[in-house]
Amino acid sequence: MARRDFLLTPGPVNVPRRVALAESQEILYHRGEEFSELLQRVDAKLKQVFRTQNTILYFAASGTGAMEACIANLLNTKDEVIVVEGGKFGQRWRELCQAFGVHHHVIQIEWGRAVHPEQIAHALDAHPKASAVFTQLSETSTGTVYDIEKIAQITNERDVLLVVDAISGLGVVPCEPDKWGIDCVVAASQKSLMVPPGLAFVSVSARAWQRAERSDLPKYYWDFQMSKKNLYFTPFTPAISLVMALDEALNIILEEGLDNLIARTELYAQATRAAVHAMNLKLFSERPGPVCTAVHVPQGLNGKEILETLRRDFQIKISGGQDHLKGKILRIGHIGDVGAKDVLGTLAALELVLHKVGHKFELGAGVRAALHICAKKEALCAHS
Repeated sequence: MARRDFLLTPGPVNVPRRVALAESQEILYHRGEEFSELLQRVDAKLKQVFRTQNTILYFAASGTGAMEACIANLLNTKDEVIVVEGGKFGQRWRELCQAFGVHHHVIQIEWGRAVHPEQIAHALDAHPKASAVFTQLSETSTGTVYDIEKIAQITNERDVLLVVDAISGLGVVPCEPDKWGIDCVVAASQKSLMVPPGLAFVSVSARAWQRAERSDLPKYYWDFQMSKKNLYFTPFTPAISLVMALDEALNIILEEGLDNLIARTELYAQATRAAVHAMNLKLFSERPGPVCTAVHVPQGLNGKEILETLRRDFQIKISGGQDHLKGKILRIGHIGDVGAKDVLGTLAALELVLHKVGHKFELGAGVRAALHICAKKEALCAHS
């Protein structure tokens, strides 16, 4: 039997069997009423996860495609924007602005730290012509969450668009686009939605539609207006099987209840953070979130060796760092088709690997600390 690695990465994630079976159903014709009905059904459920009544657009793409679509549709050639760059994916907003020649001002954040809302206010004061702020909900490369609610208060006071990459955070990090006034929320299928990669989404507010109508940047496949006109058929061939999978994944999420999913994922993150401290390790993020826990690799140890040993000996795949953090941090994911037994089992395996490579700590201390956290919320940990 072929070996299957169990994924506790920040994405792609383990896909539930129900979702995999839904994706394998007989294909639908994308110009037929049956597909349109499917997409309308999915849309109604996805709005509950987005917590919005705004229009949601669908693209056959990774999340980066939807990020590019936001740049292409919301801005003009003469616009100025603010970009928060506190990790690999904030860097992506900057690189997209560069690709389109958009004049941008970067708020540079040390990786692992969170942008403070006051920094957004100061940047907008310094650049009063800025028409939009681009940021993350959860900066996946560092395991850091940003205070989007307070940032939205600042952008709304100034009538500035707020565009949020929630690709990893949607569904597990609290986010209220309508209540807070977030203009565009970007998401993708392969994270907390528990679907294979290939679907991307953007929710678009009324204010964002007004900006889109004035946009003069080049676009074709990513055209918001074209997507809106063909909302329940999509203007181009959609990822039909992934929409079928998403339909079932949303059933699973809503059966559990979004608030319960958020609480359970946070519980796994808290248990992991407790284990990290008990294993004599240090958290990397100053404002850690539920998507993944980023941990410093102890000095003198090889991060790549830890990852490879965990995979080879236990068939468990977690993530390392990106760019200058390669080999320097570990990232343990808490999203996807993951239960308490998977989190606890991974922590036990990680303890054995760290013990094997010479890290000094009390063997078993990490799992014990995680168990104490889980014991406080036994009903949530009992989820499978």
